[in-house]
Amino acid sequence: MDDTLTQFTHALRNARVEVSPAETLLAAEIWQQLGISDRNLLRHGLSMALAKNPRDKQRFDRCFEQFFSVRAFAEPPKNMMLPADDAALRQLVAEGLPPRLGGLVAQVLNRRMPELGLWLQQAGLDAGVTRMQHLRDKPRAVRQITAAMGVDQLLPLVRQAQGPDAASLAYVRRYLLEQIQRYVDLQFSLLAETGARQAVQAAALQGNLASISPEYQQQVEAAVREVADRLRRRHRRHSRHGPARGLDIGVLLRRNMAHDGHLFKLYWRRRKRRANKIFILCDVSGSMARLSRFLLLLVSLLSDLLPAVRAFVFSSQMSEVTARLAGTSGRAATAQVIESIILDWGNGSTDYGHAFRRFREAAGTQLDSRSTVLILGDGRNNFFPPQAEVLYAISRRARQVVWLNPETAQQWREGDSEMLRYRGACRQVLKLANLRDLQRVAELLIAQR
Repeated sequence: MDDTLTQFTHALRNARVEVSPAETLLAAEIWQQLGISDRNLLRHGLSMALAKNPRDKQRFDRCFEQFFSVRAFAEPPKNMMLPADDAALRQLVAEGLPPRLGGLVAQVLNRRMPELGLWLQQAGLDAGVTRMQHLRDKPRAVRQITAAMGVDQLLPLVRQAQGPDAASLAYVRRYLLEQIQRYVDLQFSLLAETGARQAVQAAALQGNLASISPEYQQQVEAAVREVADRLRRRHRRHSRHGPARGLDIGVLLRRNMAHDGHLFKLYWRRRKRRANKIFILCDVSGSMARLSRFLLLLVSLLSDLLPAVRAFVFSSQMSEVTARLAGTSGRAATAQVIESIILDWGNGSTDYGHAFRRFREAAGTQLDSRSTVLILGDGRNNFFPPQAEVLYAISRRARQVVWLNPETAQQWREGDSEMLRYRGACRQVLKLANLRDLQRVAELLIAQR
C-alpha cells in the first residue's frame, strides 16, 4: 500500500496537483480505513484529502482513472491476425521457444490479458520504469523490458516458420512490442513527464533552441505555448477604442441636459489609435528552421494580442504564409501547418537580397510609417549579392526594422555573413537564441499594438 500510494502522489504532482507531506499522511490513513474493495469510495475519500479546488479535482479524477486502470495489455490481440485452429502454432511455440517465452506467447494466444498485464508490470518494475526522469530513459526501459520478457528471441522462430504460422508469430511479436511501448509511455506520462518538461524548459530558457535535439521538439513547443499563455494573461486587451483619457465635458453636459444638469451618465474621451502593422520575415533554411518554427508558433498563438501581422518565409525563394497560418484552428493544427510551411520553403541556399526585393514588391503601399519589419535570420547569404540598398529602402519606408540573429556580433565577420552591411538599416539587432529571448521579442511585438 505504501509504495502504491507514494507512486500515486508522485503521479498527482506530475499532473500539477500540489500534494504536501501532511496531505499524503492523511491520504494513507483514509486508504487504510477504506481499503480497496470499493474503488469509487476510495476515489472520493482520497479526493477529499488531496484535491483542494475544482481544477485539482478534475486533474485528480483523470489521474486516478489512469493510474488505477489496467495499464498493460488493455487491448487484446486481433482475432483476424491469429488462426482459428492454432494447434500447429502452439506446437511450434512449445518446441521452438524457452519455457518462459513459450508461456508468454501461450498467454497471448489464450488472450489472458490480466496475467499478461501482471507479467509486464513486474518486468517494468524490475526495469525501473517508476524511476524514469528524462525522455532518454524511455528507450532504455523498453529495451530492458523487452530483454527481460525475451521478446527478441521470437525473431529466429519467425524466420524459421513458414506460411500462416510465420505471419501469426510475427504479429505476436509486434503485438508484444507495441504493448511494451504503450506501457512505458503511460508510465512516463504519469510519473515523469513534469520533470522532463521542466528540464526541457530550463534548457530552452538558457540554451540554444537551435541545438536542442529534434526528439524534444514537442516539449519545446509546449514550453512556447506556456509562454504564450503567460503573456496572454498579462496583457489583457484593452477596449478597442483605447484607454480613457479623461472626461469629455462637452458630450457630458449635452447628454445630461435632460436630467436638469445632474450628471447621471459620465462620458470619457477616448484616444483613437492608428492601426500598426507588423511584417515578419523568417529564414527557414536548415540552420534557421527550428528558430523560425518557434517564432511563427508564438506569433500565431498571440494573434489576438498583436496588431495586423503579415508573415513571410524564405530561403532561396520567398512566400507569404499569412493565409495559411490564419486558416488553422487548434494548437496542434497550427504546429502542423508551420511544419508543412518549413518543409515547402526550407529547401535551397538562403538569398537575403532576393528575399528583400521580393518582400518590398509584396508589401507594396502597406509598408509605411506604421509598419514594423521583423527579420529572423543569421545573415549568412551564401555569397549571393547582399543587395543591402534594398533593405535600406525598406527601412526608410517603415517605422522600424528589427533584426533577430542567433549569432554573436563576433561571428558577423566570419564566412558569408552580411550582418555588418545589414545592421545599419536596423533600429535594433537583437539576439534570439533561447526561450527567454523569444519572450522578449513577443513583448516587443505586443507593445506595437
